[in-house]
Amino acid sequence: MEEETTRRFGRLPPAACDFFAAAKLRIDCKRRGIVRLDVGPEAVAATFLPGRLRKSKSKSLACDGDRVVYASNGHDKPFERVEEFLEILDE
Repeated sequence: MEEETTRRFGRLPPAACDFFAAAKLRIDCKRRGIVRLDVGPEAVAATFLPGRLRKSKSKSLACDGDRVVYASNGHDKPFERVEEFLEILDE
């Protein structure tokens, strides 16, 4: 849908880009078993369906049951913080 919108209307404004990024993130979270994603100025937290959280070797993640918290490295943009968090989960 993003590709078609860009093809028809040209370069998308930042709000439209954020809309499509949020839609992609929602799909990715569902695939990973994340039922809740909280993004704050200094951390990202994800709550997983029971049993869906994989073990991670990363010391930058704090786990509490089915909830994981990552204190980000100060990225200004929320989607960049979430992307970094998801990359760490994939390690």
